[in-house]
Amino acid sequence: PAIKNGQGLVRKKSFIRLHTSENGELLFGQCAGSGKTPYECSVDFISPDNPVFRCTCPSRQFPCKHTLGLLYAYVEGQAFTPAPVPEDISSKREKAEKREENKAKQAAGGAESKPKKVNKSALKKKINAQLEGLDLLEKLVLSLIRGGLSTIDSKTLKTVQEHVKQMGNYYLSGAQTQLRRFALLLGKGENREESYTYAMEQLTRLHAFIKKARVYLTTRAEDPELALDHESTIDEWLGHAWQLSELKEYGLVKESVELLQLAFYSYDDPARQELVDL
Repeated sequence: PAIKNGQGLVRKKSFIRLHTSENGELLFGQCAGSGKTPYECSVDFISPDNPVFRCTCPSRQFPCKHTLGLLYAYVEGQAFTPAPVPEDISSKREKAEKREENKAKQAAGGAESKPKKVNKSALKKKINAQLEGLDLLEKLVLSLIRGGLSTIDSKTLKTVQEHVKQMGNYYLSGAQTQLRRFALLLGKGENREESYTYAMEQLTRLHAFIKKARVYLTTRAEDPELALDHESTIDEWLGHAWQLSELKEYGLVKESVELLQLAFYSYDDPARQELVDL
């Protein structure tokens, strides 16, 4: 659809401006959209084998119809006037170049790749906040278990949803996801009884996490230099996003390997608020 729509933009003469950089590495312009302000779109060939598509439109398609239309306008011989590279694109190019330099330095692993220093003061504040969040979560979970799932009404569900929001403030994004999953299970109206088994499993999972996380965080508070636990999922539960440099440090990165894809599955996970690809 994006290809067809991109061609349609050229036929409708939706492009207000068409430009190219002096060296021909960048195509950029403006395309009329549904709003008052035209979309700024560009295709950057600074790395010829890996063109970069950029557009200010809200589309989730990549590349979007505007950048594809820009390419069609170019190959169809429409007039592209030479113009200086826009400042925002120059800035993005510089940032991309720095990222590549940093990647090269990390890959080299030489003297320039210094170990990351632990900000003990910031870590202590974060751990204290997480422990406080666990106390709040535990009170809620125990209250739900004592009351029984059948007594949960719209008011209780609203309380659970308020706690879901609060977990983010306590740096407990993993717990936030699992508590949101619990709320979704019990928010199904008439079919709620069918979800009781899964909801109870979810509460059990949350309770086990609270106990394990409290011990783990207390240990980390006593020893800020303690390495992350890469052999379990506790750090993901606590909201840690693993960096490639960390995975390399633990010997969990393999290079130049072949992967065989046996299946592909995509689904929307409302608890994680993400589209998941497996």
